[in-house]
Amino acid sequence: MTAPETDAIDRVQLLRGWVIGFGIVAILLGVVALFFPGATLLTIAIVFGLYLVASGIYRITAAVTDHRYTRGTRLLTGVLGGLIVVAGVLALSNPFASLETLAIFIGLGWLVEGAAGLVAFSSLTGRSRWLVLASALVSVVAGVVMLILPVFGLQSLVTVGAILLIALGVVALIELPGRRRSA
Repeated sequence: MTAPETDAIDRVQLLRGWVIGFGIVAILLGVVALFFPGATLLTIAIVFGLYLVASGIYRITAAVTDHRYTRGTRLLTGVLGGLIVVAGVLALSNPFASLETLAIFIGLGWLVEGAAGLVAFSSLTGRSRWLVLASALVSVVAGVVMLILPVFGLQSLVTVGAILLIALGVVALIELPGRRRSA
């Protein structure tokens, strides 16, 4: 074998290792989320709160140390960073309340998306018009459900996400690159 052929084989083997790793992690995370949706939601809420705190600290640090921007921009960035840190601390102090707030924003987003789809439907022509209507109606229904039953809506999202993770992990393992296929 020549050096380029050996390099190509090494790259495929490395890629296969990553795909196997990602596939296994996806399946494991999907199974955990499927069987422990409450713990999954709590983990999401905590990670969300930690992200907000870290993001806020980054903005405050940038406001203090980055002298490329005007004083006003730096002041605004610092104040915004402080507000984000406070939001993160509040999210961490009551993770389930922060999840309900997140669910409300998701629900509102889906309602707006559905309304936009309904407006688009009224101006479209052709067969794809009905797909736009179906998508808009699903968005509106999902938005209403998320607003009325935020905890149920989030649990449903976790269940669907878990099933998708498992499916993606299985497909990744089945369709490994560099696998020899029999004719």
